[in-house]
Amino acid sequence: MHEYQHSLFFEASDLTDREKEKIRRHFQKRRDSGGGDCAMIEKVGNNIYRVSFKEKQDQERVLQRKFHAVPLPGGELCLTVSRTSLPQTQDQLTTSQSQTCTKPNAKHFEKIFRMDIFLLFYLQENPKAFKVLQKQLSSIGCMLEFNFDEEEVVVRWEIEKVDTKAFGAAEKWELQVDRIFTSFTENYVCHHVLEPKQVKQLLQDHSFVTDDIKVYPECGYAVVVGETEAVKEKIAILEKNMPIQKELPVVENRFKLVEDEFSREMSAHYPEIKVTRGTNIIILQGPDEKVHSGAAKLDEVIKKIKEKRVQLHPSLLTFMSINGITSKYETRFLQSLRSPVTLEVGSDLVLSSLSSNALDEAEAAVLRDLSVARVKLQGAAAVPPELTRVQEILNEARSQVNRGEVRVEVSFIPASSGTPVIDVQLVGHTGFVNKLKEFLHDYQINRVLTQKVLNLQLPELVDNFDKILKMIGMKQTDVTLKTSHFPNPCVLVSGPRRRVNETLQALQSTLASLTSDTLVLDGPGALRYFKGDGKVGKELVETSCQVLIWEQEVSVPQLPQTQQQVSLTADLSFLNISASGTPSAFQFLGLCREDVDEAMAKLKDLYKTQFSTHTFKNEELKGLTKDDMLELQQLVDSEGLYVRKDPTGNITVNGIKDGVNKIILMVNTSLPRKEMRVMEEDKLYTRVMWCILGQSRDWERLPKTANHNLENGAAAGGIQDAQGVLWQVDLQNMEATTRVPGQRTKLKRLENLPDFIFPLYWDSMAAGEAMKVVVLQPFSQEYQRVQIGFKRTANNNILKIERLQNIHLRRAYEGQKRHLSEKNKRSGGAGEKFLYHGTTQENAVSIMNTGFNRRFAGQNATSYGSGTYFAVNANYSAATAFSKPAADGSQLMFVARVLTGVYTQGQHGMKVPPPRDSQRPHDLYDSVVNRVDNPNMYIVFHDDQAYPDYLITFK
Repeated sequence: MHEYQHSLFFEASDLTDREKEKIRRHFQKRRDSGGGDCAMIEKVGNNIYRVSFKEKQDQERVLQRKFHAVPLPGGELCLTVSRTSLPQTQDQLTTSQSQTCTKPNAKHFEKIFRMDIFLLFYLQENPKAFKVLQKQLSSIGCMLEFNFDEEEVVVRWEIEKVDTKAFGAAEKWELQVDRIFTSFTENYVCHHVLEPKQVKQLLQDHSFVTDDIKVYPECGYAVVVGETEAVKEKIAILEKNMPIQKELPVVENRFKLVEDEFSREMSAHYPEIKVTRGTNIIILQGPDEKVHSGAAKLDEVIKKIKEKRVQLHPSLLTFMSINGITSKYETRFLQSLRSPVTLEVGSDLVLSSLSSNALDEAEAAVLRDLSVARVKLQGAAAVPPELTRVQEILNEARSQVNRGEVRVEVSFIPASSGTPVIDVQLVGHTGFVNKLKEFLHDYQINRVLTQKVLNLQLPELVDNFDKILKMIGMKQTDVTLKTSHFPNPCVLVSGPRRRVNETLQALQSTLASLTSDTLVLDGPGALRYFKGDGKVGKELVETSCQVLIWEQEVSVPQLPQTQQQVSLTADLSFLNISASGTPSAFQFLGLCREDVDEAMAKLKDLYKTQFSTHTFKNEELKGLTKDDMLELQQLVDSEGLYVRKDPTGNITVNGIKDGVNKIILMVNTSLPRKEMRVMEEDKLYTRVMWCILGQSRDWERLPKTANHNLENGAAAGGIQDAQGVLWQVDLQNMEATTRVPGQRTKLKRLENLPDFIFPLYWDSMAAGEAMKVVVLQPFSQEYQRVQIGFKRTANNNILKIERLQNIHLRRAYEGQKRHLSEKNKRSGGAGEKFLYHGTTQENAVSIMNTGFNRRFAGQNATSYGSGTYFAVNANYSAATAFSKPAADGSQLMFVARVLTGVYTQGQHGMKVPPPRDSQRPHDLYDSVVNRVDNPNMYIVFHDDQAYPDYLITFK
C-alpha cells in the first residue's frame, strides 16, 4: 500500500465493514467528493479513520470540500475531513462548503449556511466578493445576513413577493440558493498555513495581502482567503521563497580542494545562502531556488578535480598509511603549491587537485622524498649471532632517526630459496633510507664478521700451522685462525671482513715464498725413533736451522705377485706388499733453501748413528709357517723396520738396532705348526663367517686364518684381509683399522645353520630367530645402491629402506636358484634379477612373512598370466594402482630377487608358463614377460622364484 501516500482523516462512530466500503466508494467518485483512486478505510485511533489517496490532487480536491454527506442504510452520515488524525484541528487548503438547513415561517423562507469564519471575515472586508454573492442572491429575490457568532450565513426569501402556492416554488428556490453557494464556495478558498517559518514569512511580507487576498493571523498559524487560483499562486510563491536547508554529502579530502573556490562562487553569486560545514557534509540554507543553484555549483566545482595515480611499492604505501604521511604532505602542499593537493593511499597513491601542475609537482615531491631499498645480507651477516648484531645496530639507528616522528622503517625478510640470505628492507624518507643503506654496505664490507678459507697444499701444514706462524713472525690480531683437515687441508680465517682479507692476502704471499723439501729414510723405524729417543735431536735441528720438520707418508710401489701358493715364497711375498716396505719420510719447511738443506743433512746424520741391517737367507725362512710369517710381519711393523726381498728370496731387514735384533731372535726360535692349524681353520670356516666391510662398502669374507684368529680372540697382532691388507681390530666395537693411511671399517660375525648359509650382507640373527627386519642407514653403501636403482625411474621421496632377513623364504629361494642354475646351465642359468613389486601395508606384512603368493594373482592385473608380477622400473610399481597409499600418504614397494631363467611371451589366462618344446610338454619356461624384446615386466608362477629382499617406504 506504499503507493497510497496522501492521507486524510475523519471522525465517526464505530463503522462496519459495509459502511467503510460505502464511504470508500464516496471518496472514489470525483463528482460526489472530488476524490479518486484510494485505499481501504482504516481505523487509526479512537473513532478516527484514515482514507489514503494515490494522487495528491485527489487529496486536495476532497480537502477543499471538507464536509461530506455519505448516504448509509441507517441514514446520512456527515463527515469532516482534515490532514491530521485530530478531528477539527489544523487543516491546510480547506473550503467553505456549508451545512444548510431550511426554516420556513409565515413571512419568509430562511436557509442557513454554515461557513468558515475566515470566509465570513473575507466577505465582510472584501466588497467585491460580497457584491458578487449579494447580486446572485438578489436575482432570485433573496437577502443575506452574517452571523459571526454561529459562523453562519442566513438567506431569506420574502413570501409576500412570490406565489408560494405555485407547485414546487419553495423547492425551486432552495435549489437555486444551493447552486449559488456551491459556486461561490468553489471559487473561494481558506488556506491554513501551519509551518512556523512560512507563517512568519507570510506575516512579514506585506505585499502578500491585496484587495482580493486577505491574511488572518491566528495563534501558531495563519489563514489565507481569496479566490482559489489566486490563493494557490500566492502559496506557491511563498513556498518557493521560503528558506530551505539542503544537506550535501561530501568527501572531506575532495572538499578541501574546492573549498576556497566554492566559497568565492557562493559569495559572488549567492550571498543570501548560508553555508555550514559538518562532518562529511555541507549544509546550504536559504531560498529554495538559490539553495539548489548552490548545490549545483558545488557539484560543478567538484567535477573539476583532477586525479593522478602514482604507482608506489606496497611497503611504501603501507608506511604512508600507518604513519600519517599523507596529512603531512597535504599541509605542506597547502603552503607551497598554488592549488591544494590531497593524497589517498590504496592499491596506488592517488593525488587529487584542481591543478594539473600541482599534481605534477606533488608527484615529483613524493617520488623524490620517499623510497624503498633492499640490501642483501649474505654469509655470516645473514645468520646468528652476526645477524642479531646487525639487527640490534639497525634498530638503534632507526630509533635515533625516528625521534619525534617516524622517518624510516626497517624489516628483515628471509630469502625464499632457503639459502643463508636475508633481505633488509628500508622504507621511508629517501635521505634516511640512503644513510641506513650506506651503513649496511659499509658494515658488510668492513665490519661484518666473516670467514674465509685458505687452502693448504699439504695436510701436515694443518698440524704445524702454529709453528709456521711463529716461524714467519705473524703478529696476533683480531682475526682468528683455525686449521682443519676437512673437507681438505685448510685454515679458516675469521673476523671482520676487511681484516680477514688483509690477513688472507698476507698469509698467501708468505706461504708461497717458503721453501720445502722431503728427506726419505729406509723403513718406518726412522719415524718412531724421531718420535721417541730422537725427538730432542730433531727439535734441536729445527731450532738451529729455523725450519719445521714433520713426518710424511710415502707411497712405495708394490712388487708384482707372480704366484699364490701356500709356501715360503708366498709368505715372503706377503711381506713385500705389507706396510713394512714403507720408508720413513720427513717434510722440511724453511724460510730459504740454505736452511732446508742444512737441516736435511743434520737429520740424516742423526739417523745413521742408530741404523742397523741384517739379511736372512731363503733357506733360513723355509721352516716358518704362515702364522710365523704373520708374527714376523707384526714385529716388523711394531718396530718400524724396513724389509726388502732380493730375486733369490733373501730378505734384508733395515732399521733401528734394537728392532733388527728382535727379528733375528724371533726367526731363530720359531717352530713349524702349520698342519694342525690348517685343519682347524677349514672346519671353522664352514660354520662361522667373519666379514669385513670392504672399500667398495660391500661385506667381504675374511680369509681362513683371519677367520680363525678372530673367532679365537688371537688377533692382537692384527688380521690380513683377502687383498693382503693388514688391519688392527677392536672386537668390542667390531671395528678394524689400518696403520697406514689410518683407514677404519666395520667387522661382523655370522654363524651359519646346518642347512643354511647366511648371505654376507645380512646382519647376524639370534638363535631361533627366523625373521628380522633391518632399517638401512641412509649413508650406507647398501642404502645408496637400492636408492639409485629406485631413483633411476621414480621421482618419489624415499622415507626409509628396510632389509628383510627371512631364513625360511631365503632357504627355499636359494634351493630354487640352484635348481634353475643346473637346469639352464647351457642357456643362461637362473637369470637372477632385482625387480620391483608395489604393495599395500596389509599385503606387505604377509609377503614379508610368507613370501609372494601367486594365488592372489588378479588383484591388479592378469594380462600376461595368473602369476606374480614384477616390474623392471620402479616408477611402474610406484603407481597408486599397485602401491596403494596409506592414510598418511605413504606407499610401499618391494625390491625382490627374482629368478627369471628362460622366459617367453606371456598371455592372459596362463596358469603356468608354456612348454619350451612341444615334444617335451613337461619342460616349461621359467617365467613369462610382457614382451620378449626388452621386457619391462616379468611374471613367475613358482612362489620360491622370488624373494622380498628390501621394502621401500616412499611418498
